[in-house]
Parts: sequence; structure tokens; C-alpha cells
Amino acid sequence: MRQPRFRRTRSGSGARRPRAAVAVLLAATLSYAVVAVTAEPAHAFRRRSNGMRYTRAPYPGLGTAPAMETAIATTWPDNLERQALNVAWCESKGSADARNGQHRGHFQIGRSEWKRFGSGNPYNPTDNAAAAYRYYAFAGSWRPWECQP
Repeated sequence: MRQPRFRRTRSGSGARRPRAAVAVLLAATLSYAVVAVTAEPAHAFRRRSNGMRYTRAPYPGLGTAPAMETAIATTWPDNLERQALNVAWCESKGSADARNGQHRGHFQIGRSEWKRFGSGNPYNPTDNAAAAYRYYAFAGSWRPWECQP
């Protein structure tokens, strides 16, 4: 008796899938994962929540975004200023008007976080930096931000 060319999936939905196609899909997925893992040095990227990687450039230097520098200097402690500049630069590239969905300002503070830690205007650099510091102090680390110092 001849063996069937297709097999049932585990879901039991009755759908059939060719074995060769499954093997090709698996091989392509594994080869992509190997290329993605070995293409960049470990220190050059972070993983996003969806598994994608991206690089982060540090803050280029004083004078690049003066409003952001002044806001951070007035609201953050001296030992955290450089880290705050790196995170704010990564999140907004120095633009106080930066917006990504519900996240706004230099530190990309979300609406619910703004209600809890912010006051004033989220697009005002000083208000945004102060809210970010309160959020940082509450969390105890940079973990809430996608960008890390």
C-alpha cells in the first residue's frame, strides 16, 4: 500500500500540509535565525519586544539638542545626566515634539505614565524630563524604556 503524500497537522483541523514544504520552511527559518544571530556583534544591538534588533547611537555631544540638555540638567541628578541624555536621544533624537503613538516628548512618556508621573505639557522638555525622572525613580532602573543608556 502506498503511503499518503500529505499528513494531518497537529491542530486536528483537517488541513493537510506537504512534508517537503514543512521541511523547507523549517530550514529557511533556522538559516535566517543563524544569520540574524551572527551578523552583528552582541554589544551593537538590543532585542525589541517583537524579537527584532536595532542599533542605538549614543548622544553625539553637547550642543546637539540644547533644550533637552538644559531640561535634563535641571531635573536629573549629576550622576545620571549622561545616561538620561543617551536615553532621550535614542527615544526622540532631541525633538521635544516627538510622538510615537501614545508616547510623547523627549523621553517618549506614554499617556498612562504621564497621568501618574507627569504634570504640565508632555511636549515641554522640562516637564517631560521631570516626569521621566519620577518614572525612573519609581522603577529603580531604565527598564521601562525601550532604549537603554
